[in-house]
Amino acid sequence: MIEYGEDGEARAVIAPGHGEPVLDDDPVLRAVDRLVKIDERLAKLAGADAPTEANLNAAPTVQRPAELDNLIQQARERQEAAEWELVADE
Repeated sequence: MIEYGEDGEARAVIAPGHGEPVLDDDPVLRAVDRLVKIDERLAKLAGADAPTEANLNAAPTVQRPAELDNLIQQARERQEAAEWELVADE
């Protein structure tokens, strides 16, 4: 049963056989929905939803110690000298 006010607007829904009004959750649900929308908007303004840019094609870079670079260069020089000796012996 619906209870009406003096202006003819519905005021409350009365549970049949109980005589107690049924609580309307709509105002609370609308308030929660509004808060969620505000939170989403603030996140958007703050850039929390912005896509991040990632370069997936970049090769990984490895930092080698200078000492290792020196050893590699010395090995290359020795290899080159050995190759020149073989060519000179022919």
